[in-house]
Amino acid sequence: MARPLRIEYPGAVYHITARGNGRQAIFHDDRDYLKFLEIFVKTQERYNWLCHAYCLMGNHYHLMIETPDANISKGMHRLNAAFSQAHHKRHETVGHLFQGRFKGIVVDRESYLLELARYVVLNPVRAGLVARPEDWPWSSYRATVGLPPLMPTTLQDAIGGALEGARQGAASDMGTRKAALPAERAETEQKTESTSSTSMTMSAPAQEAQKRQKMQSPRPVQSPQSPPPVQKTVSSSPSASAVIPVSTWLLGQFGPDLATARQRYCEFVVAGIGRESPWRKLKSQLFLGNDQFVEDLKATIPAKKDIREIPKPQRFAGRPSLGEIFGLADALPPDGAVGSAIAARAGGARRREAWRDKHKRDEAIYTSNIAHGYDQKEIADFLGIHYTTVSRAVVRHENRLERAKSRKR
Repeated sequence: MARPLRIEYPGAVYHITARGNGRQAIFHDDRDYLKFLEIFVKTQERYNWLCHAYCLMGNHYHLMIETPDANISKGMHRLNAAFSQAHHKRHETVGHLFQGRFKGIVVDRESYLLELARYVVLNPVRAGLVARPEDWPWSSYRATVGLPPLMPTTLQDAIGGALEGARQGAASDMGTRKAALPAERAETEQKTESTSSTSMTMSAPAQEAQKRQKMQSPRPVQSPQSPPPVQKTVSSSPSASAVIPVSTWLLGQFGPDLATARQRYCEFVVAGIGRESPWRKLKSQLFLGNDQFVEDLKATIPAKKDIREIPKPQRFAGRPSLGEIFGLADALPPDGAVGSAIAARAGGARRREAWRDKHKRDEAIYTSNIAHGYDQKEIADFLGIHYTTVSRAVVRHENRLERAKSRKR
């Protein structure tokens, strides 16, 4: 199993996601959602976390977490382990609940925190589960804009309705059975019922408790594509208080007073519906921020290039860009386009001069592929050549290195 590289430092902000194993559901009903919130609140208090936004979906969840004490790995281990145990106990399941380890992206507070906080609460809208973010009860949106918790009451409604239906059904069955009995037997049974009415009254609570216990047994697992329906009813259950406390920093970015800030935040979120995902700007599968933010963090990454369990883009997160390796960084377009853009903008005398010495070109290709972990296709696309040309260049330079070693011996 791949082991993601973890970057931890005081005050780090993360976008955290964890998905069900095989994309299976991790939240089957309201009780599962509430249990996760309960565990998260305890984790948040224990590890001194700040939560800027969250959203729980059917088979995964999103969290925007700030860690003043640089302890994201310890806290997430406790959170996922505790919820997995609770899930297995309730649903009588075994094995892995989550698909691998959690994914944690380090986020630049100044550049992307607001954008990601909006992205998180809009997940149910993008998935087509609700039309508006306030219609989803399992996110931080309602608490942030000052709306009361929208806790579905499916558990209470289902239990109460089933008990009432059971009582009516039992009465109907009793009447039908009486009509089918012979007259003398019905008369005898009527006398028996009249003499035992007291005992029947005393046993009713026990019967009702037994029915309630049956109704509270685990429900059938729902598919990830069909989460529990949202009922727009505010529950009076004590569990409704199990809502993750959200930091005040987010609203503080939208206005000097609470009413203004909430209104502007609401408008900001609605304006994000239909916008492109910020993830296309993700760098090295680890960072979401401007260039200076990424460069500062790369310097803090320990040397982990030989740990194969860590994905290659993360192991080589501190590597120079291809433009820097080939001396073409200042010839790149502002958006960092590669391939044909290199040929168009870095052409002319300078490009011919750069590739006049094929030994230097082969060395740069070899360095990019072997020392810095770039794929041969990545290098080929960057230079606008075929990947077999890159492969031959790597082999040529390896042969030169071998000959140089032989001469020294």
